[in-house]
Amino acid sequence: MNELMRQIDEEKTAVARQAPPFLKFVAVNWLAVSLFLAIFFAQEPAILVPSVICAGIVVCLQYQPLRKCPGPVTRAVVLYLSMVLFLFLDGLVLSWVLPLGNSESVPWLERLDHGLRFALIGQFFGAIGYPGVVFLNHLLDWPPPTVNSFAKTSR
Repeated sequence: MNELMRQIDEEKTAVARQAPPFLKFVAVNWLAVSLFLAIFFAQEPAILVPSVICAGIVVCLQYQPLRKCPGPVTRAVVLYLSMVLFLFLDGLVLSWVLPLGNSESVPWLERLDHGLRFALIGQFFGAIGYPGVVFLNHLLDWPPPTVNSFAKTSR
């Protein structure tokens, strides 16, 4: 019986697909998010450029957690949390680019508030492009979840 289980495990590892390469993942996701941002901020290059840079940073950071996800549902959750992180980071960065109030020195608390508000309001607009990003990631040919994938992650 142990020999049969060992052979099954060997076959699973031989057949298992690898995660998409990092550069392919970054290119597809960064392009998709950048196009979505260009639709919203086409008339505002002062907002578009920092937003695209923030998107690139978050896309690079989400690759490793996505590689560890056992299935498509957990990858969708990671992509959603990445979107919220991007919106917060973008709101924080834009608080330096855009004028806030009448004074030049804005306290950190107001900048954090700007980031949180941007993340909260941005989720409504992000809900338009989120399914497209999830679909594109599904097309990237991630490894399929295995029967024991949950058991491996819960140990």
